[in-house]
Amino acid sequence: MKNMNINLYADTIAITGIIGSGKSTISDLLEKRGAYVIRADVLSAAVLCDDYENYREVKQKICILLKRHGKSDIIPQIFPEKGLNRKALGEAIFQNSQMTKELGEIIHPEVKKLFETKVSRLYNGKKIIIYDVPLLFETGLNKIMKKNIVVYAPENIAIQRAALRLGISEEEVKKRLNHQISIEKKMGMADYVINNSGNLDQLHTEVDKLWKYLQDIK
Repeated sequence: MKNMNINLYADTIAITGIIGSGKSTISDLLEKRGAYVIRADVLSAAVLCDDYENYREVKQKICILLKRHGKSDIIPQIFPEKGLNRKALGEAIFQNSQMTKELGEIIHPEVKKLFETKVSRLYNGKKIIIYDVPLLFETGLNKIMKKNIVVYAPENIAIQRAALRLGISEEEVKKRLNHQISIEKKMGMADYVINNSGNLDQLHTEVDKLWKYLQDIK
């Protein structure tokens, strides 16, 4: 692996938004235009797979977290004989802001390791690398990225999209949104805002504009 340093972050474009804003769709469209996309959700899922090199340590820390918050009884449900029930973990964790914070402190360092490994293998100063990361501003990663892109969608639309995609209630989506910085604040901290409140044709036009912007700053 190449020597990891701040320049690899400084040449990576981060894209974020609130849950349901459509950042993953936009990341897919950028990928089709030639960008290489690294998805934080995929890295997080890898960390929670039982074949991940540090899985036992991660599992132990999550179990300690659950016990500390009086949720020992649901550990068998979250960790069946093999693997992890991510839906059960989300239902247990995301209703409590402190538990959400502590889970992030367990998972984010592992995700960071995987991200750095991927970027170091890709880095050549030419290809546009996109990091699709939900908690960009919440974790402070925005401070070391080259540019920060925020995907905008009205909150009511984002909630409907997220509930449909995740198979959970809109109330559950709202609870998860409570642990994220509001879309208005994220827009205020962004280098570029892409609007995803229209139809698919309008979105393609917006992505074309974003792609030109990314090529211009490369």
